[in-house]
Amino acid sequence: MKPDIHPPYSEITVTCSCGFSFKTR
Repeated sequence: MKPDIHPPYSEITVTCSCGFSFKTR
């Protein structure tokens, strides 16, 4: 389960392959 790669800046919602989404900064 590796989350999608996003820029480390700004708050974004990451969705895992399992379908679980969580907020990250």
